[in-house]
Amino acid sequence: MKKHLYISSIIFFFLIALHSNVCTAAVIPIDHMRVSKSIVALTIEGGDNAEKLNQILDFCQQENIRLSFFYPSQIIDQNKTLIKKAVKQGHEFGIYGVKRQYWGELREEDIHKELVIADTTLRQVAGKSSLMKPPCHYYGNTVLEAVNAYNPELRIIRGINEAGWPAEVKNSPSGIMQHIVSGDIINVTITTDQSLAAMKQLTKELKNQGFQIVTVSHLFSFVKEKSS
Repeated sequence: MKKHLYISSIIFFFLIALHSNVCTAAVIPIDHMRVSKSIVALTIEGGDNAEKLNQILDFCQQENIRLSFFYPSQIIDQNKTLIKKAVKQGHEFGIYGVKRQYWGELREEDIHKELVIADTTLRQVAGKSSLMKPPCHYYGNTVLEAVNAYNPELRIIRGINEAGWPAEVKNSPSGIMQHIVSGDIINVTITTDQSLAAMKQLTKELKNQGFQIVTVSHLFSFVKEKSS
């Protein structure tokens, strides 16, 4: 009898642990996917005034590439026509928050409110998204728990090379190229004309190296095995 109770207890706690791991895995920040071809995804933050966004969209049309944008819902709401234009061209938008605010100082319930507002606004303008990225690149437990509670199917995108570039040599397009491999999700933060020019240079170098540039969602369709 004791033996059966002991075995039952082990199975019970194993199932609890397994369930816990599944919940945790659902919100692990992603920066790389194992893929079967030379393909990468670019995420864009910043460059969200009308002039720069138009420049980005025109460049993408010329180069035949599609990007994943993460903009605050305030920006989404203020640029509805441009956002819809971008979606029509094949780009996608992920949930980002209401404004650029460091979430490390927010409570879980406050982050939940941000997610609700940002998700609602995005659905109305650009459609439903399964992607999200916290502002200021904060990936603490409060964010992971809030996302899991709100929608465990959301994929939190972290990406590589998060620093705004090309301020430092190590984050220049040429420097980035030395570390990029197929399946990478590459962050690009556009704050100036120089960083916009660097984004254009990076995409051209990627194409010259034989990489196909797609949205994050498209990248997932080539996945062999998820990794982070």
